[in-house]
Amino acid sequence: MRITHVTLRYPPASGGVEEYVYNLVERLRALNDDVTVETTALRTHHPATLLASPLADPPYVHRHAVRTFRRFAYPLPRSLRSSLLTAHTKIIHAHGFWYAPADIAARIAQRRQIPFVLNPYYVPRAKPLWTLYRTVVGKRTLSAADAVVVISPQEEAALRADGLRPRHVELIPPGIDPDAFVPRHKNPFEKRGLAGKPIVFSAGRLARAKGLDLALRALPNIVREIPTVHLAIAGEDFGEQGSLKTLAETLGVSSAITWLGKLPREELLAAYQHATVFISPSRYEAFGIAVLEAQAAGCPVVVANASSLPFLVSDGETGLLSRPEDPEHLAAAMLRLLKDRPFAERLAQNGRMRALRDFTWTQSLEKLRSLYTDLTHARST
Repeated sequence: MRITHVTLRYPPASGGVEEYVYNLVERLRALNDDVTVETTALRTHHPATLLASPLADPPYVHRHAVRTFRRFAYPLPRSLRSSLLTAHTKIIHAHGFWYAPADIAARIAQRRQIPFVLNPYYVPRAKPLWTLYRTVVGKRTLSAADAVVVISPQEEAALRADGLRPRHVELIPPGIDPDAFVPRHKNPFEKRGLAGKPIVFSAGRLARAKGLDLALRALPNIVREIPTVHLAIAGEDFGEQGSLKTLAETLGVSSAITWLGKLPREELLAAYQHATVFISPSRYEAFGIAVLEAQAAGCPVVVANASSLPFLVSDGETGLLSRPEDPEHLAAAMLRLLKDRPFAERLAQNGRMRALRDFTWTQSLEKLRSLYTDLTHARST
């Protein structure tokens, strides 16, 4: 099957969406599908920054130069339209509501009369300019989709709450590779002088949406009761690390925090396994792949009761939910898992069992390939 994936950013750019698309592409290719990628060299899109050159892309990844706008986060890939018009493909699968690549892909798929699939990763936006976009351009793109793929039930609910009504919705969440979650004896925290300390671990981009400021505000309550506790934060800085470090100094908890930066994959998997508790106090997550990976590694989790995270965590069964924007409630949930280890272990076992049973790449790819087949057959009849 010949498929073209269209996305604004692509690894080595960081992010859950980027990793999701990368996994789809590489795993489809491993199944002998002919998959190409149309993307850009953006590291971040607002403000626009580029990935370091040179990029070691395979020949099936095509990156386009972009035109950017100072007050509007809508980078425009200059040559994407012409590339899609001539692409040797049977399906166009675009990623990212709110962004030009999906809008361009929708128009080209209609013109070429080939199936168009859209993964919106929908995040509500309230500013007037985005409201105008949603009700005019975005609505048109969504309506053009032969199928809209959501990665959580909450994402579909958010679309419908904003008046967007896809005609065909498929739930295909990200997956994990169970073989990757085997015991790892090398503890990445030990080489950083944290041996023997209770580790609260967080992984993800350092951006406001991730809610790390809430974790920092929760930390004084935890340190008061467990002075040896340490917060280890992994992830690439997306403009928030400076303000977070200032906040930590103000709160007097700088010495209880280690900034790990973006960890290599193997070290990240080991960190999930050796952490005492994993936290995700995010304000919004389209899915929450780091939470799923922590669960698969057997780490007990505390997540915000917001957006898609309750899809992954059943409170008191596979983890704990904390009230959004409530550092004290977050601290109480973390303390419960840090202090009551039998309870934490039970949640960890339940979370791991569900992750390995219900969220595998094999399941996700079977659904996606079946969707592709149905759409191409429908077009040919």
